[in-house]
Amino acid sequence: IRQEAFQHLELAKVLHKQLLDDLNRWGLSSLDKNKIASFSRDEKATMLQRAAEIIAHLDKLHNSFASSTDDWLDKQGTRIGRLVTGSPGESLGDVLLGYHAGLAMNPKLQVNPLEVAGHLEKALEYSRDKPEMTRDLSIQLGRTCLRLGKPKRGIAGMQRVISQEPTNAGVVELYGVLHAAGGDQEKAETILKRALELCGDDERTRGSVLHNLGLLYLQLGNSPRALEYLEEALQLNPDNEPAKKLLGEIRARKDP
Repeated sequence: IRQEAFQHLELAKVLHKQLLDDLNRWGLSSLDKNKIASFSRDEKATMLQRAAEIIAHLDKLHNSFASSTDDWLDKQGTRIGRLVTGSPGESLGDVLLGYHAGLAMNPKLQVNPLEVAGHLEKALEYSRDKPEMTRDLSIQLGRTCLRLGKPKRGIAGMQRVISQEPTNAGVVELYGVLHAAGGDQEKAETILKRALELCGDDERTRGSVLHNLGLLYLQLGNSPRALEYLEEALQLNPDNEPAKKLLGEIRARKDP
């Protein structure tokens, strides 16, 4: 395992030297994501590809000593990672967390939702001892997977935050919406009703949960229940245009 780790470290060093040559040509000393965001599409793609190749080896380097940290390898990988990403992390795991989370959360650098989901999943591997970041990354991953039409991937990505924050109404709501999108309406109903119980005085979240319960009952063909929840959602948020539209469609079907 240590020999494999050394191989990844040496490859990262070689690629890092190539990246430094490119950066010097553009007058940069590190991969400053804010600065390269203004580069041309081709230049940006080249820089990010170089960095991605290095990070891939650093990811594998970190994984190679996941069970027992090798301080020397971690230090060497951290040094390269800092130079590549500009992240001030104290360990290789922190540097990699900063890199993957930074790419996923910077709209100027997002190429497509699939890549965003991949970076979020990687970031979650390194955020285990950071509950707040785990929550934020998990929520973004869930929403990204909904847009991708891959709810089961989102459900898998939210397992840790659901265990970590089982009484967070917004987290539980998203978990329920993902189950509904994945075709498990029965479980989605249970989860969304639990989210409704957790809302307390938070009218914004309560309105959102009511809206999603209304959508769920429409999927189940239960128009009376859908009408009930959507009407309550609209009472809390009179500007909820999607709810108004759905209510109009339900009432139109009821009236000859």
